[in-house]
Amino acid sequence: MVTMTINGTRADGSIIAARATFRLDGKEYHYEGTSPLDTVSVVAQDERSWLSTARKKGQHLSQSTFTVSADGRTLTQQVRGKRSEGGAIDDVQVYERQ
Repeated sequence: MVTMTINGTRADGSIIAARATFRLDGKEYHYEGTSPLDTVSVVAQDERSWLSTARKKGQHLSQSTFTVSADGRTLTQQVRGKRSEGGAIDDVQVYERQ
């Protein structure tokens, strides 16, 4: 099982505090909290990367590819799709282990 926690602030100042616990099995799992998304499904692509699909009210919103570096110290997330409130997403986020 993997748990993904999302904490942040939207442009309008409202808070995002959500969590989803899932397996890398392609099934849909629900978010808890104040997520702009309803469900996520995730499949492993290989030993260091996985693909997630996010939905809101059954509608496909975005896909993210997560890749862990060979040394395990960096996680890169590439997101493409649309925001739940409208507008396109084409974003890369890089997280480094401290």
